[in-house]
Amino acid sequence: MIFRRLSQVCCFLVFTLALIIAAFPQAIWATPFNQDLELKQSLHSFGTPPKNSSLIAESLLPGPENRRLLFVVRHKDKGMQAVIDGEKDPEYDAIGKNSQRFSPNGKYYSYLAKEGEKAFMVMNGQEGKKYDGVVKPMFTPDNSKILYVAQQGDEQFVVVNGKEGTHYQGVAVKVSPIISPDSEHITYVAQKSEEESVLVVDGEERYSAPLILQPVFSPDSKHLAYPATIDEKWYLVKDGKKGNKGYKKIKKPTFSPDSEHLAYIAQISKQQYCIVVDGKEHPKHRIVGGPVFSPDSEHLAYTGYDGEKFYMVKDKKKGPKFDKVGAYMFSPDSSQFVYMGVKDNSTTLVKNGEPGKYYGSMGQPVFSPDSEHLAFRAREGKEWFIVKNGEKGKSYDGVKKPKFSSDSKHMAYKAVKGEKWFLVVDGHEYGPYGWIGTVNFSPNSKNIAYVAALKGKSFIAVNGQKSEKKFDGFLKGVPLQWDGNDTVRGLALRLPEPEFFRVKVEF
Repeated sequence: MIFRRLSQVCCFLVFTLALIIAAFPQAIWATPFNQDLELKQSLHSFGTPPKNSSLIAESLLPGPENRRLLFVVRHKDKGMQAVIDGEKDPEYDAIGKNSQRFSPNGKYYSYLAKEGEKAFMVMNGQEGKKYDGVVKPMFTPDNSKILYVAQQGDEQFVVVNGKEGTHYQGVAVKVSPIISPDSEHITYVAQKSEEESVLVVDGEERYSAPLILQPVFSPDSKHLAYPATIDEKWYLVKDGKKGNKGYKKIKKPTFSPDSEHLAYIAQISKQQYCIVVDGKEHPKHRIVGGPVFSPDSEHLAYTGYDGEKFYMVKDKKKGPKFDKVGAYMFSPDSSQFVYMGVKDNSTTLVKNGEPGKYYGSMGQPVFSPDSEHLAFRAREGKEWFIVKNGEKGKSYDGVKKPKFSSDSKHMAYKAVKGEKWFLVVDGHEYGPYGWIGTVNFSPNSKNIAYVAALKGKSFIAVNGQKSEKKFDGFLKGVPLQWDGNDTVRGLALRLPEPEFFRVKVEF
């Protein structure tokens, strides 16, 4: 009797709970972030292109943290002009394609310009010395130097902060100049004569050989490595000392994150390659791919091919064979190694040497910052979904690459069903929208901001809440930037001018 009465009570509780869930679904299944926000929005106009000019769309360049904007226009009569933060620089006959730069701190801008037959650098509106040609401008990471390669007559040279280096027959602009991570050193390959190339470091010639390829600095900036030819063989030179053995070719010299190890691809013969680590050869393969060190520098992985099948090699051990392999990576804590393997047109994720379930297609895997979670997008038939820690999520017509918050507690991705787009955060759908653009978690991982559109108008949303002001679009490929945890900035435009805006949302 007692048992029956208890069971009746339990049934009543379950039934009551079901009614509560049906009536108040948001109360039970709460959204992952606070939606009770008061969004305050402000705009700063970067102006419109000058009259009788046309915008060169590919010239649009946002400054660091979306605080500045530079673009180039072409005038109908003649000439080109740069516009920075709404202010116009002088007109020139031409401005170099993709030559616009901001310094890392955003205080300086530069671009290459041409007047008549002469080319020169323009920095913060000031013209540099005129030459016959100027290419490859760059700032050092610490903002202290700007450099570029110039040509005068038949000679080429590197200019650093307006000071010309030694003049040479040529500078190898495809592979240099290279700046060290600490900004202290600048190196480049120059052609001294038809028979001699030199490696120049901080203005001094450090090494000479018939041919020298791309130099690579170690992460701590203390070592420099590069392939060079000696007696018709390629040697790996590190800190001015050549290796003990020469090869047919050398590719992709790679330092470990701790700067203690150096690996590269060596071609032994026409159909025989190997990875060389700290001067020691690994087993030979028909083909090998680029070496990848684990974040703790304790492990090394690369692809191999035996003439029939591809496979991964990790710490000299071969994994299972596939028709193709790709997207290989270590987890942030170095404890896991994953890659994609394709067999008979199906794809699997191999984790620590063990293949998982096969899918019709897969996207690149993503680890959470704490290495506790692993997610990727996958397809079965016409349905796409996210697989997180081996568990399949909801199916959609399409899904985009997932993103984890910095504390690893949240995961977000964009999904589409028919013509409706959703932002899915921890399984909760924000939307539907007509389109979703860039998505970013706040630094403290407690908020998420994104660009979305409804009825052809775009806006910034925070935690699913739409900001008031709408635009005709946001700059493609330009992510939203957080300023602390309660302010986010984006770059938007309104047509038909177009007029560009820095959009700031605070809450």
